[in-house]
Amino acid sequence: SAGVQRDLLIVEVVNTGTLISQDPAREGIGLDTLRRRLDLNYPRRHEFTLVAENGSVRARLRLRGEPCFA
Repeated sequence: SAGVQRDLLIVEVVNTGTLISQDPAREGIGLDTLRRRLDLNYPRRHEFTLVAENGSVRARLRLRGEPCFA
């Protein structure tokens, strides 16, 4: 799902399955790259969570404002 609340964009994806690791230190390069790009383009204006719940995996991204392009 995706939606806007005032100046906040919220994108959420839910799929069946489990996370291989719950330890953020063991995440793959893709998640690390995503977090770095969010830090660059939405400094202190983003939130990304990835959690396992009831046999599903939920990814939620919240972005506030316009991106900052370097």
